[in-house]
Amino acid sequence: IIQFKNKNIRGRRDGLRSRDVIDHVHNRARAAAGKYRAARQALFELRGSGDWEEMYRVLADGDVRGYQDPNKLQPRKAQQGTWEDGQVPGDSKAEGVTEVLNLYNEPCMRRDGNGETHQTLSWIWTTSQTARTEDEKDDIIRSEWAKSQACAARSREEVMLLKEEMRRVLKYLEWNSDWWKKCGEMRSVEVASVSAAWVN
Repeated sequence: IIQFKNKNIRGRRDGLRSRDVIDHVHNRARAAAGKYRAARQALFELRGSGDWEEMYRVLADGDVRGYQDPNKLQPRKAQQGTWEDGQVPGDSKAEGVTEVLNLYNEPCMRRDGNGETHQTLSWIWTTSQTARTEDEKDDIIRSEWAKSQACAARSREEVMLLKEEMRRVLKYLEWNSDWWKKCGEMRSVEVASVSAAWVN
């Protein structure tokens, strides 16, 4: 939603409307995360520890994010008068808000890439309502794998196209160099014939 807003929305009025939509979505995510945490805590108090904890794991703030974040948006320094993601609004102390939920991907430790190759998939997208057997596959995992394979194939194709383009550029420059040399030779022959005719 944020990427669509940044790419397509212009003007103060439309920007504020889209910001309201984004804030509404984030507030719904925060409410759902709070509801899950409260239900898990109540279940823990009723049942205690057990096998159910493998399915209903502890929900950290970093786990609440979409399974697709193409450009891994990084939180920026807040502008005055705005409520940026991952920050508490200025008047939240009066309301008693203490928990802030960050919906962005966690930064990579190995290196800070900007593609999908360094994303980590949150556990909420890989868990299911019932215990899975080893033979069952998760559709989301398969689709992410297929997307990564397509991205790798696209990258290989782009490298091949770039090499071919550079080969053609070098051939063109060689041809252009020969053409200019021939033009210079023809010019010197014309100059010699004109100067000989003028002397006579």
